[in-house]
Amino acid sequence: MQLFEVSNKLVNEYPIVISIPHSGTLIPQNIRNRMIESIILPNMDWYLPELYSFIPDMGITVIKSNISRYVVDLNRSLDDSDYTGGYHSLVYQRTTFDRGMYKIPLNEDEIKQRIEMYYLPYHYELEQLLREKLTKFPKVYLLDMHSFFADFYGKPNGDVILSNRDHETSSPQTMSVLSNNLTSEGYIVTENLIKGGHITSGYKKIFGKDIECIQMELRYTVYLEKRYFGEEEVNKWDDVLFSCAQQKLKNVFKNTFEAYRQKIQ
Repeated sequence: MQLFEVSNKLVNEYPIVISIPHSGTLIPQNIRNRMIESIILPNMDWYLPELYSFIPDMGITVIKSNISRYVVDLNRSLDDSDYTGGYHSLVYQRTTFDRGMYKIPLNEDEIKQRIEMYYLPYHYELEQLLREKLTKFPKVYLLDMHSFFADFYGKPNGDVILSNRDHETSSPQTMSVLSNNLTSEGYIVTENLIKGGHITSGYKKIFGKDIECIQMELRYTVYLEKRYFGEEEVNKWDDVLFSCAQQKLKNVFKNTFEAYRQKIQ
């Protein structure tokens, strides 16, 4: 079982690393056997690697997880490793719809094993990718890619939510490059409605001024299907909508990546 995949590991055309931590769906059989048989595992970042398949072709370094967030959540800090198993825990014992997942609750040793086997390897690789980039460029941009299905906090969220923790993890100018390119393709963008998870904040703490980090959330209805999404596992998309979104996003990132490259020259 391949825990994650890296594209363009040693290609240094751009000072950029893309992380896709929540799109994986693999659950090892020994873990699946522990789960309630009828459990639904919703709220994945469905099909983002397929949507962003053009990004590696542009020479950008991409790391994507193959492991489900229900095995371990790669966008949580080790400090979030409490054993209550809620949505904000590093290892869930309840789904994002607050459904119990296991026939028998996980114990502390099992949770620690998940961290060792699935969490630490991804973060070790991501950190090494960033360190390699910093041997070639004076600054590196880390984009952490996600998707969402429903409005947060009962407010209109638009099509895309960009997060940099109120400009703690990137400059306003770096955020505005991406935001303006999204807006130019017709997307409604909100900023910092959510603050981003561990990947943006954690790597900013490690690398400081040498890195800028942004989390991007794309609404399901922008690229999958124009319908209500609820407690479900998504297994298809609308081809026309998907292709349209892909072309728009290709324009967005072509312009954004080039702007970031020019910014440090």
